[in-house]
Parts: sequence; structure tokens; C-alpha cells
Amino acid sequence: MSDSGTPRRRYSKAFKLKILEEKAAGTLTVKEIAAIHGMHPCNIHRWQKTMKQGGEAALQDKPPVPKRQPELTPQTVQQRVVEVKNAHPTLGSRKLQELKLSGRYT
Repeated sequence: MSDSGTPRRRYSKAFKLKILEEKAAGTLTVKEIAAIHGMHPCNIHRWQKTMKQGGEAALQDKPPVPKRQPELTPQTVQQRVVEVKNAHPTLGSRKLQELKLSGRYT
């Protein structure tokens, strides 16, 4: 959802091209085109800039980006955790963390 509480709208490549064609025709202003289609004029300007920089391919639909990217633990760290856990099988995660912080096990 956007800051206003409404879900973000996703526009297809065909729709973006249609809007840019309307703008290129020159019969309506960007503000008028945006009002007709219920969008903000900044979208049109951004699409025009994007198309200028990367051509039609740059307007391609993109999947939404998740708000949070899962942080992956590096493989070497995972292996080290397994080694320490195998060396101290009776200790839980809190005690293992205390060992690491105290410097008794590196």
C-alpha cells in the first residue's frame, strides 16, 4: 500500500505506450491526460524519461519488489555455526551466543 492507504497501481507496458502516444499527439497536456486516466502526471514524465533512456523495452512490466528482502546467512557462517553446535550439542542458541561474545570460542 502507498502512504495514502490505497494499493499501488501497476500499469502494463501497453498502457504506458498508449499514454505516451496520447502525449505525443499533442492535443492534451500531461495534466489533462493524467486526470482522464486517474493518475499523477509524474508517472507520465517518468515513463517518458525511462523510454528515452532505454527504449520500449525499459517500459516492460516488472514484478513488485518485496518490502523486505530476506537476509541470507553466508555459507561459511552457516558451516561455522554447525561446527560450534556439534562441538557443544547440549547448549542452546543463547549459550552459544554467550560463548561467542565472551571470546571463549571463536
